[in-house]
Amino acid sequence: MGKGSGVFCAMLFSCLLLTGCAENPTEDIVVNKNEGKLEQAIQRENKKDSDTSVPEKYTDQFQADGEKIEVSVDASVTGLEGNKPVVRVKPHLITEEEAKRWADVLFEGATAYEPGEKSKTEIEDRILQLKERISDQDKLLEDYGSQEEADRIKKELEEEIKEYEKQYASASDTDEKIPCTWEFHPYGYYDDLPMPTSGDANYEGLDKTSQLIAQATVNGHQAMVEVDNREENDYRLNTQWFLYEDEQEWIKEETGTLSKEEAVKQADEIKNQLGMENWKYAEYKTSEAENIQNVMVTYTPSYESITAFQGSLIDLKSEDLYASNYYYSSLSIGFENGVLTSVELISPMDVVQIENENVETMDFEEIYQTFKKQAQAQFTESAFLDLDATETGKIQIEISEITEGLFRIKEKSNTEDFLMVPAWSFSGTLRVDGEDWGKQQFLMINGIDGSVINTSLGY
Repeated sequence: MGKGSGVFCAMLFSCLLLTGCAENPTEDIVVNKNEGKLEQAIQRENKKDSDTSVPEKYTDQFQADGEKIEVSVDASVTGLEGNKPVVRVKPHLITEEEAKRWADVLFEGATAYEPGEKSKTEIEDRILQLKERISDQDKLLEDYGSQEEADRIKKELEEEIKEYEKQYASASDTDEKIPCTWEFHPYGYYDDLPMPTSGDANYEGLDKTSQLIAQATVNGHQAMVEVDNREENDYRLNTQWFLYEDEQEWIKEETGTLSKEEAVKQADEIKNQLGMENWKYAEYKTSEAENIQNVMVTYTPSYESITAFQGSLIDLKSEDLYASNYYYSSLSIGFENGVLTSVELISPMDVVQIENENVETMDFEEIYQTFKKQAQAQFTESAFLDLDATETGKIQIEISEITEGLFRIKEKSNTEDFLMVPAWSFSGTLRVDGEDWGKQQFLMINGIDGSVINTSLGY
């Protein structure tokens, strides 16, 4: 079998390695270490007529870590209206039919093929494109901003040309492509790579991952759809991707931009075409670098018409006894210079059953006092600054949003299912010596029993 996409191998290995080093919060009042009390609370009948304890705004000030950290709360408060369900969910195994649907939509009618070696003609065209880029020194400088960076890119392109010249001798004279068979294969199949076995230094368990890749030429560029499924108990992996393999090279020629409203509208249309109407808007991010406007619109699933919180980067390979070892669910749709360049589905879930249509939750003031107690225990200088470096400064945490929604947790003894439970998110801005270090989610509190959810471990 010919070469597939090395970019996905790199991305997957990077994810696995990155998630192995997340730090755990200290002194958590964690979920599922309360000997069945949460499970009992989930089944309890809700005898409250309505939750009238939620204010529209909440203000407070306190200190943590002695007087090293100032916490100010001036937050809008958004509680759930109506029923608050608890939903049992399980990982969804992505199918061949779903891969085909993505290809039908995102390949824009182009025929899907099995990944394969490039023909002599394709290699010649590619070498010509690279040489044209190298020859335009002014364009390289414009694209990359400095002579040093332009020279670095030029060197990389020259190395790529040499690699293609090596491949040319053994390449096929004809452009023979095999129509996609829509079959899953062991991970590494598409690249003819021997997979490390258990005990090897680089073993990541990917030999237990199944993979499907389809490629197509879309608007003159190489595009691909990839699905990865892994159902082992040490960690699970269900992901689906679409991207252009050469996007960084041609996207600079595009000059369009998207406003937030335009990007969300286009992303909504794509999401619905992919059959994911129940995924709801969660976040919009944009940035500009090297003359490229990057836009990412992210969605999370909804349950009983309630949108789930977007989870943080979970510690996928944690050895913690209770860790979920499964990424949080998200769907991200990316645009560069106004062009759709990526779609990424991570950890889709199936609903098993509704555990409680309207669970009884704690009053807001109880939830807030739990947050305050935990913040005073957990917010330390070492948690926010690298004390091995020379970095010191006044730390301020400004809580600006307190929101109730659904969040996924793992049950202590259950390796198959998860629970979506009502939870409260406390988010805002971190400042060091007055400098804005960005918005982040500081704590997640289980609305049923007031336990603190360790979002990096999923419980």
